[in-house]
Amino acid sequence: MQEERSHLFQKLIVEYATAFEAPFQIIFTTSMMNPDLELENYVVGPAYTHTNRTLDLGIPVADSSG
Repeated sequence: MQEERSHLFQKLIVEYATAFEAPFQIIFTTSMMNPDLELENYVVGPAYTHTNRTLDLGIPVADSSG
């Protein structure tokens, strides 16, 4: 999915979800988080990057700058 479309989709989920009055939970994962939605009420847990991977095997990441 294109980043712009992913961000719009996330925004629409939040807009529709805020209309509910009953307590609920939505679990949504993405590699392209909409920066406007990176709020404490919406995001749980760390953000993962090339150096902060989801599966830490204890293997150092090679430096690609050299």
